[in-house]
Amino acid sequence: MTLQQLLKLGVTNEVAKQILEIHKSTIKDKYVPIWRFTEVNSKYKELKLIVEDKESQINRLKIKATEKEELVTKIMALEELNKINKESYESKIDALQKEKSTEIYLRDQKIKSIKTAKAMLDFLLD
Repeated sequence: MTLQQLLKLGVTNEVAKQILEIHKSTIKDKYVPIWRFTEVNSKYKELKLIVEDKESQINRLKIKATEKEELVTKIMALEELNKINKESYESKIDALQKEKSTEIYLRDQKIKSIKTAKAMLDFLLD
């Protein structure tokens, strides 16, 4: 209530001032000035936006972490496949080198039928 409102009610100026002083002392510790309320409220809204932003960032990081785990799993699977393919190709290369070395040796020995000689060697070695 204001002084003008009390005066309109017919209260004298002295009594109105006393009423306002009593009212002021009564609500002194219970009253929050509007400027303080506005300050705290705006700070609350600002912090709420920050928290929402941080939660959004955390959610995006969770998604990226999941994607990273999937990528790591895929990379490990590809590395294993690559290792198996490498071993397979190396064994094929070794077999080809042995075959060509045998052919070269038989040719150097002036064997006329290299195919027949290789078949005989295969039969004897198995």
